[in-house]
Amino acid sequence: MTKNEFLANLRLHLHGLPGDEIDSIIQDYEQYFNEKEKSGMSETGILTELPSPEQVASTIKKERKQFRQQEKSSTGKVIIAIALIFFNLTFVLGPALGIGGAIIGLFVAAISLIISPLLVVVKFIIGDRLLFELFLSFVFSGIGLLLLPLLVKGSSFYVQTIERYTRWNIRQVQGESK
Repeated sequence: MTKNEFLANLRLHLHGLPGDEIDSIIQDYEQYFNEKEKSGMSETGILTELPSPEQVASTIKKERKQFRQQEKSSTGKVIIAIALIFFNLTFVLGPALGIGGAIIGLFVAAISLIISPLLVVVKFIIGDRLLFELFLSFVFSGIGLLLLPLLVKGSSFYVQTIERYTRWNIRQVQGESK
């Protein structure tokens, strides 16, 4: 086999690829032959060093197919990421912030209820001596003490849910299913 036969055979086996890509590949192999010949290597030596034109074409086509699949995959990931961002901003962010704000507000309310007897005792000592307010503040303090552990458990559930949802979003963008 000669250099020209190798290149013609390679061109034949690259059939199916775009013409400009085939021309570019053939040109690269012509340059390879010219450089090796300039360095003193014979045409037969170069041909024995190279794989067959069928193998070269097969390898090039496989690499091109893998590249196209990776390109499709990355395009799909971008589309999924954009869709998830839109969905999260439109439907998830508002309720998530609302629930988070409600939890914080309930924490403040529970802590206020717990410390209310201290404030009423100060008011009882300084000013009005209404015993009803003192007993009512103890009731509110009890409600606050009962509410606080529920809020701690609820807020930890809220945080875990947000973390799981975030991990799910990341898996969707990465293309994992589960």
